[in-house]
Amino acid sequence: IPNSIGAEIEKSCRSIYPLQNVNIRKVKVIKKPKFDVARLMEMYGESYGSVTVDEKGQKVERADGYEPPVQTSV
Repeated sequence: IPNSIGAEIEKSCRSIYPLQNVNIRKVKVIKKPKFDVARLMEMYGESYGSVTVDEKGQKVERADGYEPPVQTSV
């Protein structure tokens, strides 16, 4: 199994940086946790379920000729 994982790592990283002879010493398999809707609703309450949203949403009107300011840096 470690050899196949090493090959997958080489394939996925090929576009970023070419790796060669990737060796895996230790592999830990992590399982996906079970998703329980009832428990989630207990934690966050019933208030979320009472909110309704239209499929289209609401249109936001902008002032005439409004342009967002140009940023010099990000």
